Amino acid sequence: MQNNDENNKNSQYPKRKFDLMFLLLVAISIVGVIFLINYIARDRAEALSYSAFCDYVAEDKINNNSLTAKPVGGENYNLYTITGQYKVGDTGNSVKSFSLVVTYETVSEIQDNTFKVTKK
Repeated sequence: MQNNDENNKNSQYPKRKFDLMFLLLVAISIVGVIFLINYIARDRAEALSYSAFCDYVAEDKINNNSLTAKPVGGENYNLYTITGQYKVGDTGNSVKSFSLVVTYETVSEIQDNTFKVTKK
């Protein structure tokens, strides 16, 4: 009788413990895929030249509410990267993102609404 009980215990499959490492790996993979998809799908900013930026300002195509200025960093303490949006086409219904590196003086003029476009 005791042999039968031992055989029954040995023949049963051992209970499998919850594999925490596997679950953690799956969760990290899912988060990684989500970040990758967002990185690929986000709108890339077009690098504008200063003259193109001035042209868009003169044509009133720059969305002033979308402008942000961040320091470039490092030894370029006087340079800022401006990012924002400008209107595309004649109707201006669609917008496109841009980035531009300018000096602190230009950023100050834009903030004070004293930025003037002068054609050379």
